[in-house]
Amino acid sequence: MGLFSKLFMSLGFGEAKIETIFDDDSVRQGGDLTGIICLRGGSSDIKFDGIFVELFGEYLSGEEDDVVLETAKIGELQLAEDFVLEEDADVELPFSLSLPPNAPITTKDLLSEDDKSNVYMRTSLKVDFADDPEDFDRINVYPSREVETVILALTQGLEFALIETQTILYHDEIIQEFEFVPREDSDYKKYLDEIECYFFHVDDGIKVCMEIDKRVRNFSTAFLDAFDMDETYKTLFIPIEDLQEGPTRVAILMDRFIYEYAQ
Repeated sequence: MGLFSKLFMSLGFGEAKIETIFDDDSVRQGGDLTGIICLRGGSSDIKFDGIFVELFGEYLSGEEDDVVLETAKIGELQLAEDFVLEEDADVELPFSLSLPPNAPITTKDLLSEDDKSNVYMRTSLKVDFADDPEDFDRINVYPSREVETVILALTQGLEFALIETQTILYHDEIIQEFEFVPREDSDYKKYLDEIECYFFHVDDGIKVCMEIDKRVRNFSTAFLDAFDMDETYKTLFIPIEDLQEGPTRVAILMDRFIYEYAQ
């Protein structure tokens, strides 16, 4: 996590203002985004229809040369319904909004340069007969401890390099693809071209869906590669007990699993 930081936004409606102060704009998957929404009244009473906090994630959509960045809502919270902000009043509303466990990771020190996806928080006031005041602020989403352990198992334990990430929409849920290739000194260099992984938080562990791309080694595998049939899709469940033991234990499990399908 980064150092404690605060972001703020000011929205004006008449003379009333709303300011959202984050305790920290960095949070792990499944963690809580917290802060305070400060309301300051103007020279007269103003009626609002509600205060809403919403989370949005970006993902890629389209085919090949026609790819666009789109947005989907991944979380929301209504802080208040109908209320009147009185003249010159100062009101503070604490909020806590939980990120989905599988929220897309956005920290740029992990993602590839081409991955432009972000997670935004929007705070808005609902007003009759007027445009809703709103603003967006980017949230730094770090991997959960469990996903971080799996990534470390691959990059440190098994000597794979994370070279590309991509965020897409699948069955109305934003998911992320992580592409790893064996490093030059990896034992898998002679067996694999790459593996693509999707990480899902499930009860009591992590489900890792892998697309294993075998390296062309002979006529048989060359034939399969020509027809894009050398990619094997497999799923590995890693129990929470193994994840808690750390990357070394998880690397042992993944090594056995990948090796079985890399031959």
